[in-house]
Amino acid sequence: MKQGIIVVGEERSRDAMVSAVEAMGEGTRMAILDGQPTLEYALNHLHSAGVDRIALVPFILGSDETFDVKLQEEIKTAESVKNEVDLAISSPLCPDHRIAGILADRAAQTFSKLDGMAGVPILRIGGKRQADLTYQDLCDLPGQIDDVGTEVPGRHGEAIRIRHLLDPELVPSQPKEVVFHACDDEFSARVPFEMARDKGLFLYRIEGEPLPVNQGGPLRLLIPGIDDHCSNVKHVFRIQLI
Repeated sequence: MKQGIIVVGEERSRDAMVSAVEAMGEGTRMAILDGQPTLEYALNHLHSAGVDRIALVPFILGSDETFDVKLQEEIKTAESVKNEVDLAISSPLCPDHRIAGILADRAAQTFSKLDGMAGVPILRIGGKRQADLTYQDLCDLPGQIDDVGTEVPGRHGEAIRIRHLLDPELVPSQPKEVVFHACDDEFSARVPFEMARDKGLFLYRIEGEPLPVNQGGPLRLLIPGIDDHCSNVKHVFRIQLI
């Protein structure tokens, strides 16, 4: 028994559907109602690959009678292959509580950008003196890593090397540690200064947008090669050089 998925939508949703299908990987195909590729083509493609159970997933955000009629018509035109596989239609994307989470993430990212435009800091650095950095300040600094996965396998997003945040005017004469404080100030991690300077990264952006809170934003400390609670601190908003 081999399963496959066909994401079905309209021409206006093509670009978003392409991205979704690519992310879902092998065994997933796309079909455009009243367009190309047709549902019949997608069904035949999966069937020829040995798939015998297929889920049709409507790429719409709610019930749509016109869409449903078009989909049933497309299914009828593919009657020959339809009889060779087990076929079922899923519910549309909404209502689904996970959509609310995505919307909340997008709103939080937008507010972070507005904060950056308004000069609201997302990081405070304390040492010989204090410095506040906004999201835009981080974007403008050198030491950017476009794909943090090259440094920390399995992680996604864009990061900055912490050493580029350590202005000599901030660093004490003989620094021993960097203390990373989470936003609720109930958790902090102490990291040897040399380790933080030489290896430390701040993950702060994903696909050009601020790192969502549910992924550790605004800043997430990562230290490649170190596997303990001090090497992965979420929601960092303040660091101390001591």
